[in-house]
Amino acid sequence: MEYPASKTRSLNIAFVVNAELLSGLAAILGETANQMEYTAKFSDGTSVRYSKIEEIIGQPNSGKRSIVSLIAGTAERTAKSAFVNLSNKPYTTSLEYTINGTQRDVIYFADKLDDWVAAIRQWYSPLFFGDGVISLVLGISLPVCAAILAAWLHPYISPGKGIALIIVALTATGIAELYIFRLFPRGTFAIGHGEKRHRFLSYVRNTVLVGLAVSVIGGVIANWIATRPAGR
Repeated sequence: MEYPASKTRSLNIAFVVNAELLSGLAAILGETANQMEYTAKFSDGTSVRYSKIEEIIGQPNSGKRSIVSLIAGTAERTAKSAFVNLSNKPYTTSLEYTINGTQRDVIYFADKLDDWVAAIRQWYSPLFFGDGVISLVLGISLPVCAAILAAWLHPYISPGKGIALIIVALTATGIAELYIFRLFPRGTFAIGHGEKRHRFLSYVRNTVLVGLAVSVIGGVIANWIATRPAGR
């Protein structure tokens, strides 16, 4: 006897979905029902409901009206259903899916969706293992380091300069957060103009990381040469 079952999985990951991956999601969800429903929320505050994934893929997705979240699932609540929610909004769960049906159905579709999730997951997802983790790390580490530095320099600088140093660290925190979130976006809908934005960001991110790696390796080599005993 097949018993009713359900499964909900919530993940804080960085993801990228393009036309091919969205079509793949539609194919998986299409096995649960004949009629599907897609609700896209845009950065200008509007929310539009579509009946075909092609209508989502065909969106301009411009900078002024970009897609910030997508809910995909069966149009009507039935014994067998599946829903997927994608969001690039900060401090929210970036991906969540819910499956209802028999135990066999739930296991089958969960495996399918887990494979799909693995395909959209980005390598820097560990940065988002908790809500606001980047903000938390930066917000604590930089001011604390500034406070320690100010205390260490206390005999040599005035209290006013120490406070100024902490303020500079707080300002640097905000700037660092801004650029980190831009370089490592939580969620990317790489369709329409979003595809060009994704390609550009990927290029900039790779350039920065390669440059950082080269500078670190160069610094290690330079330090090794400088500290190497003469004649060896």
